[in-house]
Amino acid sequence: MEVGMKVTQAPIWWEFVCGACGAHCQAEPEDVVSRPSVDCDGDVVGRICVVECGRCGKQHDVPVYLLTQKIAKIAAGKRLK
Repeated sequence: MEVGMKVTQAPIWWEFVCGACGAHCQAEPEDVVSRPSVDCDGDVVGRICVVECGRCGKQHDVPVYLLTQKIAKIAAGKRLK
């Protein structure tokens, strides 16, 4: 780190622990992507907003209380197949 550099830290939008690998993850709204929601017959019935673990890549559903129209729109632009 160079002398005189000021480090600023953005507020963390969501912190969670990955159930698969135990990593402590931090996510920002820009990290949200959407994946297909499939019913028991294998039909796509919608999309789910998810964030991937930075260590193992497991997808975690974004809690409803964190979703806003703006975040859902960001995720809609980044669809997983």
